[in-house]
Formats: sequence, structure tokens, C-alpha cells
Amino acid sequence: MIECRAGQEELNFIDELLNGHINYLDRLPKRAQMGVILFLDVNSVVAMAKTSSHYKTLCYEDEVWSRLYKRSNLKTFMTSGLLSSALTQGWRFTYVMAFRIKKSVTQTPTGTQGQSGRMSGISHPHKSLG
Repeated sequence: MIECRAGQEELNFIDELLNGHINYLDRLPKRAQMGVILFLDVNSVVAMAKTSSHYKTLCYEDEVWSRLYKRSNLKTFMTSGLLSSALTQGWRFTYVMAFRIKKSVTQTPTGTQGQSGRMSGISHPHKSLG
């Protein structure tokens, strides 16, 4: 009887609701989703980009990586050439390259990296994350 009055989409929504599996973020407008992403740290942005093609697109936007750069301590490792790459290659590329410079400069004598130097999932700025 319910199926006659509601379509399959509504039934799926009710089923998900009853099982506690509602993704509220997907229901927000794109601008609100971007607002949430802009508050994430770099590892969370990388993880979110892996969840779907929609979030990959949002997480790869220059605005996200520009904001991550501005909040980071990578400014010390930025060269004028690398900074100009933000205009040609994008902020994600620039962020990753600055992170690599930082990583190479701050490596321990044995060549290993400390736990704080980890940035999972973005070691290759030209490769996709997913």
C-alpha cells in the first residue's frame, strides 16, 4: 500500500532513515558542501576525495588547496617559481610540491620521516586519488 503512494526513491529514503544511514552532507547545496570541505585538514580532504567522484571534484578545487596552503606551515618552503606554479598547475600541485620540499629538508639523518610528516594519499600530484 505504501509503495502505491510513494515511489521507490521515497521508500529507499525511508529505509535508510530507519536504519540510520542518511548522508546529510549529500543533501546540502554544493556551496555548503564546499564550506564543510574548507574546514578539513589535508588528510581529511584526501580521504573525502576518495569517497566519490563528486567529492573528488570538490576536493580538487583550487580554493580548497589554496586554503590548505594558507593554513599550513609550508610558506617557509615556497619558492617564487613554485608559487607561480599555482597559477599554471593549480594549488594542489603547488601544495604537494611544497610538502615534498619540506619533507626532503626535514628528513632525519637515517632518511626516515617522522610521524608528523605524513600526508597520506597525495604523494603524486598528477595522479588521481581514487
